[in-house]
Amino acid sequence: MKYKIDTPTLVIGAALTSEQALSLPLVAPEQTTHSYNDSQYLACFHSSLDPTLAQCQQFVQTDKQGATNKSNQAHKATRCIELLSHLMSSINHSGISLPTNQPVFLLLPEFVEQIHVPTDEQAQLNNANMALAEFVKMLTLALPELFQHPQSQLFPYGRAAFPIALASANTFFSQQTDDNATGTISLISVDSLLFDIPTLHEQNRLITAQCSQGIIPSEGAIFAQLSPVDNTEEGITVNFAQSMLAPSKQRVSTTQQLFIKSAAALPKNTAQTAALAVIEQLYLPGNGDDTLQKSWLDAYISLAGHVDVNTKITQSAFFTGELGSNTGLYNFLHIVTGYKNNFIKGNTLQLEVSDNLHQGIAMYSWNNT
Repeated sequence: MKYKIDTPTLVIGAALTSEQALSLPLVAPEQTTHSYNDSQYLACFHSSLDPTLAQCQQFVQTDKQGATNKSNQAHKATRCIELLSHLMSSINHSGISLPTNQPVFLLLPEFVEQIHVPTDEQAQLNNANMALAEFVKMLTLALPELFQHPQSQLFPYGRAAFPIALASANTFFSQQTDDNATGTISLISVDSLLFDIPTLHEQNRLITAQCSQGIIPSEGAIFAQLSPVDNTEEGITVNFAQSMLAPSKQRVSTTQQLFIKSAAALPKNTAQTAALAVIEQLYLPGNGDDTLQKSWLDAYISLAGHVDVNTKITQSAFFTGELGSNTGLYNFLHIVTGYKNNFIKGNTLQLEVSDNLHQGIAMYSWNNT
């Protein structure tokens, strides 16, 4: 399936404008220090949302006895609503309005352990469904326009949300008929790690004066319109897209399967097909947490014959901060921008891994006719 991307609009903590966001890391990210528990940590929170940021910081600072998971999610939802409202305002200022005749694919945080400590995997999933329902209820009441179209969908899969949504978009558009054709999907993502600070601090996973390696927590909301085009038009071609469920103990083997299946979508690497068989860019998970990149590092050998010394690896969280469920859509738009500006060429493979259960992968190429 081949697509064009319209009206990308990004509200992320690491950049002041959409253009700056998609130019990272060629321009310096907006990183600031914040205080928690008498120590300073590095972050990319959205400063233009003050005093909301100050209020959230106050909650994080004063709630040292530990809020319940339920109240924590309520605060997270409130912050996400602020980010989405800011995104909607940015879209409107650009002279664009969110079309009510287009489905919205909403990419959301992953919920797994919210209301009580689960005793088994099924209880964990039941927990997640309850927490997600509460989160979505708050979003629906605050921003009903996101839920008006009957074919809108939710993708509460954290960092892996975008490739899963992309596979669904492929199916959605392939099943279109002349009678019910919908030519465009609005993709919207949102997440904030602001209320993860106590946990990250307790686990010593923040970058501080005492710890030079760790996660840079960030946040944001992103919008883009995805429309299929034919081969006479410029666009990005999705040559392969798939997702899998993977508990942490099976993550390496699942990533290996996804790599093998992706490589199978390419021709064999011979003297005649080398240019088409090599993956020139890899967008892979990495945010300063060794656990996140271990799965693909251990599975990397599965791409043998399709990567070489010139293959470039991008781990965007090192310059955007950890964007959570925005990560996949951000990486996709970063790839599209790279193709359009001739910064990248050839095949690009994007792998996204959530914190818990979900993994998704996509292979792209560019065709400008």
